Amino acid sequence: MSSRHVRYLEKLHLSDPVLLKRRRMLKDSKRRAFKKGLPHNLVLEDIPAPTHCPALGIELDWASRISAGDNSPSLDRVVNDLGYVKGNVQVISALANRMK
Repeated sequence: MSSRHVRYLEKLHLSDPVLLKRRRMLKDSKRRAFKKGLPHNLVLEDIPAPTHCPALGIELDWASRISAGDNSPSLDRVVNDLGYVKGNVQVISALANRMK
């Protein structure tokens, strides 16, 4: 990340990589729900920030700039047909989400 970009994020009080990824997960989940015609009622507080993947036990890399790295956090719908609703999402590793 360039120093210019870091200063920009700090100016916006968004220098926390966990908060940034959770916000992106929320935004992306809204877009995917709309595109797939699925319900969506999540707010930022509904997206947990675990340190380890509950499925594989590997440490999640919240600071990674690579969005599809094996240990990157990924938002998972527990029951796909229910959509992005409270109680139906969990954060797991990208690897576990691809294996599912």
